[in-house]
Amino acid sequence: MAENNRYSRPVAFNRKNSIDEQINKFIGKRNFSGLVKKLFIEKMKSEGIEIVKEPKIRKASRVKGESDAEVKVETAAEKMARMKEQLKKPGN
Repeated sequence: MAENNRYSRPVAFNRKNSIDEQINKFIGKRNFSGLVKKLFIEKMKSEGIEIVKEPKIRKASRVKGESDAEVKVETAAEKMARMKEQLKKPGN
């Protein structure tokens, strides 16, 4: 099984606290985790903490018969175009 690099830090809201209820209504069905992370990034920037982004690592798509040295990273658009071409071929 792959190593799990995720962890959670819970946030509690009090139903009897009017401010907590306002926050809860504001959040609604939004991506709570993403919203909290953006708020922390803005707070860190306001305190002069430099935010360093790591480059994203994309998985390489392998074509049958290619060795590791020949692996080509294909974009989502390239992959969609390749899949559309495969659908057009007779016998698929």
